[in-house]
Amino acid sequence: VENFDLAISTRYIDENFRSPYGYFFGELSYPTNEKGIYTGINYKFNKKINLALYSDIYSSMARTFTIPGIVSGIDLFSEFRYNFQKKSNINLRLRYEKKTDLITNNNTERLLTESKKASLRIDFNFEIYNDLKTRFRAEYSNYSNELNINNGYGLLSFIEIKYKLNNKFSLGSRYTIFSTKDFNSVIYQYEYNMPGLIRSTPLYGEGSRILIFSEFSPLDFLKIYTMLTSTNKNNVNTLGTGNEQI
Repeated sequence: VENFDLAISTRYIDENFRSPYGYFFGELSYPTNEKGIYTGINYKFNKKINLALYSDIYSSMARTFTIPGIVSGIDLFSEFRYNFQKKSNINLRLRYEKKTDLITNNNTERLLTESKKASLRIDFNFEIYNDLKTRFRAEYSNYSNELNINNGYGLLSFIEIKYKLNNKFSLGSRYTIFSTKDFNSVIYQYEYNMPGLIRSTPLYGEGSRILIFSEFSPLDFLKIYTMLTSTNKNNVNTLGTGNEQI
């Protein structure tokens, strides 16, 4: 069908299979102890409107390295995109996942339960004029489990501006504020501003994050990238643990 794409993928990898350099698409990143079926749909209504959906139903055959039991779940995703101008669009993304989980109660007892996490994201990209672009995002996440331990929600928003001065120099900045109950309702922020460095930064608790990046090409064969980040958290005295504690 024109403007319609469908993908179906099944997987069954024995619990005893080991591949030291293997990597695959699934609930686990390493190919072992997992079976499932993935279905993806993409439909382009017209040049301006696009809808993408996927579902992934999975299960382990035996306990995993982190959970002493069979892990099963379902992952659902949908994204609606509206391109109201040539280089400007609005994205609406909804994701829901239910799976077997292991939680810690009062830092002592580890309990097996079923957890649910839902997230809603609205992303607005707008080209103000040639070579000046702005981006705004608002995101909501909600975490819950059957035992009602550490249930909560998280909020995040950022504004980003990119400006290309000329063919040799461009500059950008992003300012993010976030507030989540704890790590269970964490919201990840994807950052890719220079080749060879990709970050998916987990933002939880309450605070803000500043990102400044630039690209400079003094010669045709030379490009210089810079990136500066600063994360600030409220109401905490330390960040991290062990030798990485700040």
